[in-house]
Amino acid sequence: RLIPDFDNILLAHADRVRIMPAGRHLGMFSSNGVMQGAVLVDGFVRAMWVPRKSTLEISPFVNPLTKAERAAIEAESSQLMNFLAPGEKHDLKFGPVKP
Repeated sequence: RLIPDFDNILLAHADRVRIMPAGRHLGMFSSNGVMQGAVLVDGFVRAMWVPRKSTLEISPFVNPLTKAERAAIEAESSQLMNFLAPGEKHDLKFGPVKP
């Protein structure tokens, strides 16, 4: 569900419509090629994620995430943060929807 920066699934394909809306990069790629991590929901990119110290920030695209989607993302994010910073207090922050 949490795809890291520069993952092959987003970089290696000229046509990404199987996981992203056609013709949209959803703000994940900057003008200089820097890319954010992606969050998959039902196999499609629906948000970006960025680790910041002990906080993982999730920024959804287009539509807000449902309670069930957020719960699944929270569970996996917790596992990731425990791996990245074991023994530390972690926080998960959902940002506003990015158009």
